[in-house]
Amino acid sequence: MKTPEEKKELRSLYNFYKNTERGFVTRDGYAAIPSNGKKVGVVYEGEILKFCRNEDSAHNFIAQHRKTIKKLSQRNGKTKN
Repeated sequence: MKTPEEKKELRSLYNFYKNTERGFVTRDGYAAIPSNGKKVGVVYEGEILKFCRNEDSAHNFIAQHRKTIKKLSQRNGKTKN
């Protein structure tokens, strides 16, 4: 769980970048940053996860990554009990 300060920072990043022409930031901490040429780098928690061909593929990758993280957290929660 994120602290209130982290949530506030993510909201401010989201609001700052929501009207940009290229790239985007989500409210939960993902960022798609324009890279060399047409590629878009997907960043989460300070780590570059992948370079996608365009913003649509970045959106798809982020949706898939969210599901993967959710499954892993559920699996780890079950093994700790």
